[in-house]
Amino acid sequence: MLSLASYRRPPWRPDPGQLWPWLGAWAFHVLVCIATLSRYSHTELVFGPPDADGLSCCWSSSARDGGVRMKWIRLDPARWHVVPLSGLHGGVATSAWSWFAGHDGEPYDRPGLVAVWLFTVCPPLRSVWARLQLRRAWFCSEAIAASLGLWRPWTRSPGALHRWAVKHLPQGVAP
Repeated sequence: MLSLASYRRPPWRPDPGQLWPWLGAWAFHVLVCIATLSRYSHTELVFGPPDADGLSCCWSSSARDGGVRMKWIRLDPARWHVVPLSGLHGGVATSAWSWFAGHDGEPYDRPGLVAVWLFTVCPPLRSVWARLQLRRAWFCSEAIAASLGLWRPWTRSPGALHRWAVKHLPQGVAP
């Protein structure tokens, strides 16, 4: 079972001694949300249900983690919106896992993150960016869209990927 987890917001209060990282996380979240006209600043592809400790196996690309990676994450409903991708055929989960395993460790696509803003503001620039696209570097929603075989994955912001999942796939019960 595949799900798409979209990041809603950082915690309301910082952990002790973590004021500056917390402020940075909030600033990044707000900047991405405003630039992409969305509620979401990050996305993860979730494989299977949470384990006994409440951790979910997630693949994505993260600037904080250095690029494409697998990570066990507690998907707190106050911070994450999880949408089951139940409308995809069974082989997609296997091919998505294979895609991520084959790209594990590739760098984060910072220019692509900036370009996603351009796609939101001026869609005709998509064809220009396709020619300038960094190969073997990925931002979160781009990596997930590519792993799912979506057309032009570099044009997908976290919010656009979330809207695609909600609009085009039958909805089941979130894990």
